[in-house]
Amino acid sequence: MAARGLTIGIVAYNALDKLRACLDSVAAQVLARPLQVVVVDNASAEPVADTLRADYPWVTLVASARNLGFAGGSNLALAQAQHPLLLLLNPDTVLPAPDTLERLAARFEARPGMGHRLVDNGRRLHWHGHAGARRSRTAHRWSVAVPRPV
Repeated sequence: MAARGLTIGIVAYNALDKLRACLDSVAAQVLARPLQVVVVDNASAEPVADTLRADYPWVTLVASARNLGFAGGSNLALAQAQHPLLLLLNPDTVLPAPDTLERLAARFEARPGMGHRLVDNGRRLHWHGHAGARRSRTAHRWSVAVPRPV
């Protein structure tokens, strides 16, 4: 069975230096699966679009005319997803090793019920927990028990 592809969504707002470090760490990944990276520029004052076009042509850019916040930007990113495995990263994320994404994706494939499922009802991003998830009594947040890498 072929490895399923991975789409990464990153929502950025005035964080160009951090976004560069994040994308550099993604570019250094060694993957045995297709990868798509979607960056949503949430109406930054910085030249995010020009930088991505010049230095990261492999990234799909979605430019929002206004700041939609994390959930709204995530919905824009996930609407572009071409692969069944989805991962949302903050722009200040730096992946620690070149096999980080492959190990994470392989772990999710090995345990199909693990993780979160994002459901877009046409207006909002909702979290539904799976495999060890528990709901907080005080907020509509979900946490998930993710096993340590082997």
